[in-house]
Amino acid sequence: MRHGNFISGVAFVCALATLAGRSAALAADVQAAPEAFDWSGAYVGGDIGWLGPSGHWDIGSPGNSFFGPTAYSGGGVTGGLHLGYNWQIDAPFVIGVEVDWGLSNAEASSQTVGGLPAFGGSATSRWQGSARARVGAAFDRMLLYGTAGVSVAKFDYWMAELPPLTKFSFSETRTGVIVGAGLEYALARDWSVRVEYRHADYGKAVAQVSPIFGEQRHALRTDSVQFGFSYKFN
Repeated sequence: MRHGNFISGVAFVCALATLAGRSAALAADVQAAPEAFDWSGAYVGGDIGWLGPSGHWDIGSPGNSFFGPTAYSGGGVTGGLHLGYNWQIDAPFVIGVEVDWGLSNAEASSQTVGGLPAFGGSATSRWQGSARARVGAAFDRMLLYGTAGVSVAKFDYWMAELPPLTKFSFSETRTGVIVGAGLEYALARDWSVRVEYRHADYGKAVAQVSPIFGEQRHALRTDSVQFGFSYKFN
């Protein structure tokens, strides 16, 4: 009888030990499970990429083109800095605000107007900045987002009439609407990288050309693809 009780006691102790071991292992697994990445917080970073101005230009009196609009396009390098703040309000949704500023040498040009080779024109982007909202969905360390806001940019415009005899140029700072989308990936708790596309429309810039040809008009928009990095303050 005592022998049977001893065996039953040993079995009971073994069962308790097994249960305790499993509970400890489960607790260790739960404790070791990584937390989902939190996108909330302020960040600062840099960008570099390609900027492509495009649009059309013409000359003539108001409301009447002298030769007809001429399309132009081109591109160049752009690079700058950005600063922003994200709120991860309810997984996976992330909202944020961001401002940026950068330099550029991108130029859109055409060596003719209305098919006439004696005329040419261009618009060159010197700098651009924007203030935008960002709305996205986070999948742990990956963030897909859209962005929209207001953009300000400076352009140098010129038109050559019978070059190199006469050249009319002017500079203007333009305000427009900017929209875009991007993908960002967190490499670590503090660092992330991203790729982003943006489209901005700056409307039409107008300047007096000459008493003969009237106004010089440039309708301009830009498209850009930029790669960037960010450091998030925790």
